[in-house]
Amino acid sequence: MDKKRIAIEQPESCMVFDVSVGEDSVVLDRYLTDDLEKVVLPEEVYGKPVTEIGPGCFFNHPEITEVVFPETLTKIGESAFALCKGLRNLLLPDSVSDIGVHAFRECTGLRKIVMPSSLKCMKVGIFSYCYLPDNVEITLKEGLEKIDHGVFFSSDVHLHFPLRLPESVSSIAEGAFEPGMKILTSLPYNAKWFEK
Repeated sequence: MDKKRIAIEQPESCMVFDVSVGEDSVVLDRYLTDDLEKVVLPEEVYGKPVTEIGPGCFFNHPEITEVVFPETLTKIGESAFALCKGLRNLLLPDSVSDIGVHAFRECTGLRKIVMPSSLKCMKVGIFSYCYLPDNVEITLKEGLEKIDHGVFFSSDVHLHFPLRLPESVSSIAEGAFEPGMKILTSLPYNAKWFEK
């Protein structure tokens, strides 16, 4: 991979990224702008598709309220958007099949989440310390098979929002959910889902 810094022009704004350019794809490694509320990620850089957001790429950017993801994206790295406390709506394209642990940790502003249909596993702590409100809208799509422990970990703060699981979910780890969450599923109820 070839490491480069690039400026990407948007209407009335400019974003700067460190990127890794491969033979047939680009990884966004580090977001270096701090004054944009809306971030529209590019579909391609140097004529190659943007397929990955690297670990910690957007770490601690509370000014961001909206991110528009490209349909070329397949992977979001560990803690990629951690501490993006202003982010309100998370609408991930169906092309994303891999989301790293703690990817959206402490995104406390989230009010609407739509997960991709190609995602098979929700990994550890994806939404830990988000303290999602009772009226949060979460859409998990058919195709999801596994939910790891601590996905919604909130450190003993009980959460009370409903979560409908698609029929494709067949594996739920102990401690996957926080006490108080209303899990809507055809799977037999298991109290261990709510244990630490």
